[in-house]
Amino acid sequence: MRTLKHLAFCLATVFLAIGCSQEDNEPQTTAKKGNPAEFTMTINGGTNTRTITTQDGNNRTIAWRQGDQVGIFAVNADGTPQNNCKYIYDGTEWKAENIGDAITLTNGENYSFYAYYPYTANITAAAASLNVLPDQSTQGEGNSSYDLSDVLISKVNESTYNGDPITLNYSHAYAMVEVLIAGDKVGDTAPQKVVLKNVITDANIDLTTQIITNTTNKQDVIM
Repeated sequence: MRTLKHLAFCLATVFLAIGCSQEDNEPQTTAKKGNPAEFTMTINGGTNTRTITTQDGNNRTIAWRQGDQVGIFAVNADGTPQNNCKYIYDGTEWKAENIGDAITLTNGENYSFYAYYPYTANITAAAASLNVLPDQSTQGEGNSSYDLSDVLISKVNESTYNGDPITLNYSHAYAMVEVLIAGDKVGDTAPQKVVLKNVITDANIDLTTQIITNTTNKQDVIM
């Protein structure tokens, strides 16, 4: 019976060993030279999806949500970057937030791509501070604070652009912690919250190597 158990979830880093950014924050309205890149987003080699964890046993709802935002870095073989370009899922495909921010590529040239979710302003590909939230129990419009703690990263090594869509295959950067509460802690006496004590929530990720370096910051995480 559903009343015999209650699941609590959270994500934590402790288990793990010039471009689109505008100084004046004003959107660009003029398209750049080159072909606008098209992107397909996958998770662990699967379909155009990511995991949104539910409390229904081992069943998981798998889908990108409309409005999800990722950041993409594109680097030409000569080192010219297009930095932290924001792409938004409209329910069908991924589009740059502004036409002037769209990544543009030249046929026959080589590029590397580094991407992550969720989008965060003012980061670099070599030092992305992508942290889990200390209260992962809150739900607002769109994604919950738990969903926004599910940091995803992707890397495409230097390859020749031929006009085809670029596939970005993401992997989960951090671990999911699941706690099963049973017996007299379920039902009318269920706890108001479950807290994972004294865990590291902050880390820096080098998106170019996908190396994750934990900080020493520790907090309690509301699951």
